[in-house]
Amino acid sequence: MEKFADYLISKSIIPENQIPYYIGWVKAFFRFLDKDTSENVTADEIDRYIKGLVKLVEAWQLKQARQAIQAFCFFQGQPPPNMP
Repeated sequence: MEKFADYLISKSIIPENQIPYYIGWVKAFFRFLDKDTSENVTADEIDRYIKGLVKLVEAWQLKQARQAIQAFCFFQGQPPPNMP
């Protein structure tokens, strides 16, 4: 995850103080899927994860989680999943 953090910093994608949260969302997502971070993910998998968070977190956190996962997919060179 260190390289992902470096990527976020180098591209000025988000404020540096948000990086730990982005990394946390990505780690939690892959734990939820029981997948390695090197594996590709689908839009359906992302959607299932986000839907599972709906009653647990605020709307802005859902948006942040989705953005973190999408940024990680892009960082990994994965084609972006088609998402709403």
